[in-house]
Amino acid sequence: MSIRTKLVLSGVAVSLITAGLIGFTAYAKSRAAIEKQINNHLSSSALSRANNVANYIVRQKQMLSMLADSNELVAGMQKHHA
Repeated sequence: MSIRTKLVLSGVAVSLITAGLIGFTAYAKSRAAIEKQINNHLSSSALSRANNVANYIVRQKQMLSMLADSNELVAGMQKHHA
């Protein structure tokens, strides 16, 4: 094998190794960025859902409180149980 062939093959090998390392690094960084974005979105969604549930519970408690304070309802319940 001539020196020229060896030099060309060495250059191709170095280029392929460099391209592979760059590709792997880009893939790893992209994957980490996507995972971070997904985790942030899921956390945000969970927090939003928790707030919605908390607001729903507050509204239900308010409605029950209003019903409990209703004289007509209390009188009706007393009649029904009497």
